[in-house]
Amino acid sequence: MHRAAVEFFTELSGMVDRSVFLVLTLAMSCAWIGQRRYGPRRLTLPPSPFQFPLLGCLPFLNSKLPHETFTKWAVKFGKIYSCRMGQKLIVVLNDCDLIREALSKSVFNGRPHMYTAQETSKGLGISFASDDTWPIHRRFALKTFIALGAVKGKVEEQIQDEAQKLVNRISDLKGQSFSNKNLLQTAVGNVICNVLFGQRSNEGESNNENPDMEVSAEFYDKMNAVFRFFGAAGIINIFPFLRWIPAIGKSYEKVKDALEGAAKIIERVIVNHENCLDSSAVRDYTDAFIQKKNEEKLLYGSPKHFTDQQFVGAARELFLTGYDTTTSTLRWAFLYVAKHPEIQAKVQAELDNVVGRARLPAYSDLKKMPYTQAAIFESQRLSSIAPLGLPHRAVDDTELCGYHIPKDTWIFTNIWHAHHDANIWEEPHLSAQNGFSQPMERIS
Repeated sequence: MHRAAVEFFTELSGMVDRSVFLVLTLAMSCAWIGQRRYGPRRLTLPPSPFQFPLLGCLPFLNSKLPHETFTKWAVKFGKIYSCRMGQKLIVVLNDCDLIREALSKSVFNGRPHMYTAQETSKGLGISFASDDTWPIHRRFALKTFIALGAVKGKVEEQIQDEAQKLVNRISDLKGQSFSNKNLLQTAVGNVICNVLFGQRSNEGESNNENPDMEVSAEFYDKMNAVFRFFGAAGIINIFPFLRWIPAIGKSYEKVKDALEGAAKIIERVIVNHENCLDSSAVRDYTDAFIQKKNEEKLLYGSPKHFTDQQFVGAARELFLTGYDTTTSTLRWAFLYVAKHPEIQAKVQAELDNVVGRARLPAYSDLKKMPYTQAAIFESQRLSSIAPLGLPHRAVDDTELCGYHIPKDTWIFTNIWHAHHDANIWEEPHLSAQNGFSQPMERIS
């Protein structure tokens, strides 16, 4: 009897175990199917090239022209892929539509926490300011520049004045060979300084009208030093400890010294503007900033977002971002038309027909000059002087193109590939025969 009972309960226990197991298996299968079909998907990172531990893809990158390496990977992996620089996760976007889609999302509005930017700007400025500060100053800068440009074409008049001075300086060379770099840098820098500070440098001119002006050739020297040494110091953003290596650390210290020297010059500009401020007549970006600072003083007792330190950071950044990029864009345009005189002749003929020789060109003339407009656009596309744009950062976990993008991932926009993609452009590179005809057809 005892043996029979044991056998019975053993068999019953086995049956119960199997039944429970079957029920659990069915329940888990249904849950898995439901999760896959209706629940949030478990996403993977975008595909990536082979990478080394700790170093990531750095050994494979062209250190001088990294966009060329990124473009080779774009051909292999498509419009989105990932890689690591050291331990930094990078997602690279290579498609025009995908770049627009990503940058239209607020989740990608963050800026990377780069060591050099954070240490030199202290979280001030615009591009690498804190996530809640940079939109305020970006809107303010855009609003101010639009307002300055709208007042009797003030900015356009300054550009025309500098353009005429540039032409005169080139004419004074009487056909001698020369490098256009310094001439263009001075002209571009003067326009930016006029907008920011209401002053221009008279560097290189025989009649220095105001030798005591704050924005002198010294300011330009400081800014040029930043560009000269910043590239060598860039690796610190990936491996901050490398700043202790003398060769790299020395470049980084020179960048810091140049920025601090420029800051002292800008601080003098603030003081002089405050001493002669006329709230009814805003002359430049500095006046507009001081007005916002005074408004915050009335509201909060002291400036909240518009402090003197923030002005220094924003002014340095606005100068740096416009100075080198605009100069490089103009130099590439000069090179293209010099190498293709047939294009230069067509642009000149259109200028003569629309503008004539009695006055300087104006922005309003551009809509009547489709070939010239095409030449400008095409030279910008071909040169793509900021081939990877300004890096962004994912401020939260998100999804893009069906891939998982973790929080704090750096986002690179491969503008170079987008501008030279054979799937979009019939002739990705300049054709000596057709010149700028491809974009001209779209514009006209």
